[in-house]
Amino acid sequence: MARELETLSYSCVTDSVHSAITADNYTCDAYTMQSEDDNHSLSRLQRPRGALARQLYDKILADQRLEDFDKNKWYECHLNEMPPHLASRFIQMGVDEGTEAFLEQSKEKSEWIFTQLWYSLARPFFGWFMSQTSVNGLLGRGSMFVFSKTQFLKLLGKDYQDSCQPIEFDKNLHFNGLVGGNAQELSDDSHQGNPCKTVLNIEPGPFFDGSLLDLGAGDGGITEIIAKMFKSGVYVTEISPPMKRTLAKKGFHVLDENSWHKEDIPRLRIAMCLNLLDRCETPLTLLSNLRDTLKKNAKEKPLLIVALVLPYSTYVETGSSSDHKPKEIITIQGSTFEDQVVSVERDLFIPAGFEILQWTRLPYLCEGDLRQAYYWLSDSVFVLTPASDASDGNGDSNAS
Repeated sequence: MARELETLSYSCVTDSVHSAITADNYTCDAYTMQSEDDNHSLSRLQRPRGALARQLYDKILADQRLEDFDKNKWYECHLNEMPPHLASRFIQMGVDEGTEAFLEQSKEKSEWIFTQLWYSLARPFFGWFMSQTSVNGLLGRGSMFVFSKTQFLKLLGKDYQDSCQPIEFDKNLHFNGLVGGNAQELSDDSHQGNPCKTVLNIEPGPFFDGSLLDLGAGDGGITEIIAKMFKSGVYVTEISPPMKRTLAKKGFHVLDENSWHKEDIPRLRIAMCLNLLDRCETPLTLLSNLRDTLKKNAKEKPLLIVALVLPYSTYVETGSSSDHKPKEIITIQGSTFEDQVVSVERDLFIPAGFEILQWTRLPYLCEGDLRQAYYWLSDSVFVLTPASDASDGNGDSNAS
């Protein structure tokens, strides 16, 4: 029996993530999960008449179906349908504590009825004169989630983690790169016998002796998860003014979105481009600038983490064109998730001068609303390194 093809759609109206996934007996559209074979007792009750009551009733049903949905499907990949070199580089993930924490937080926030009603009224009003991303930044809603700290480290691999050394922070050193407010100096009594050191309230390592660059960081929710691990600073870009202010308040170095690649980023170890290529006007130029920046700034082997929603669909929210289409076109081929990953390597990364070291499949999660607790899309997440000059533009010999 032919396996059922998962289909997803990318919302071009709001900055929230909306899913359109068909799996088993459940159909999840942009706003609610509707079951074709609903056995829940709630569904047999008479539907309330009031608009708000009906909305809350439908949300209860949708959230119950979210609970019943097999979340292992978020991470499934049919490796037997892929070339051996890509199959061998796949890192299997699953729901972990960090993911569960985000889901629980989303459920809790979606039940703040009056707050959600305020969002519903304010969003269309502010949408008249600012982008939906800026509206979300102004209202403090719509946070995203791609990976947890544990998943991030697993994706990098043990060899790269072994290059991280536990560090001791000197009391007189500039506390650079860790999120402001998370460093707490304790009394001298707490570190007697080592008076030149200060004890910091920081999560256990590892720590990277270098800096992080996150392009299109949004509200910094994803960046925060790993920011504390980078000793030399966290640098971000964002086009939305409200989001920029949020990032600055979190202690990140906010760079200009048009000239970030001209900045001196000290000891750059990792750059991230998470779900940005399908939202910007010039994705090919962006990849070229990233490659040049990594090779110019990185002291050790540089890494780039790219997340890309598949099926690939573009929408430029803020740009020079009124039709919201990019200036540079990326063509991704294939009818399945696996086929499109193969095309991403062949038609995008190899011509751009990158090699895939490892990759995985993760859900791109977004906080929900009065319709359901959270939404998701299917993310392909790649760890890349600049290819050697000898193979630039020629591709990986394994990719044929």
